[in-house]
Amino acid sequence: MNQMRVKSAFLVALALVAAAFLVSALLFDLNRGFGAGHGRYDLAIGILASPWIFIWPIWVWQMGDFAAVVVAPFVMNLVVTALVRLILRNKHTVVVISAH
Repeated sequence: MNQMRVKSAFLVALALVAAAFLVSALLFDLNRGFGAGHGRYDLAIGILASPWIFIWPIWVWQMGDFAAVVVAPFVMNLVVTALVRLILRNKHTVVVISAH
């Protein structure tokens, strides 16, 4: 993939990750927290936190709802976006997925 296209795609992905974070934080604030499905915006917050919200260990939830449904998904999305950029930037990188 052309280096300029990789950089452009990375910047678009970063903008989307940042937008998802801002929308999640705004909905969390408007909702006055996360009501475990009972709040007005809980579904939207859950969708924006997917898939990470389903795999958190208990200690992430113990940091508080804002950390678990807004901050931690944002951090994970940044990590995944950076890893994808590294893989696409280095044309000698080989990704092996094994189903053992």
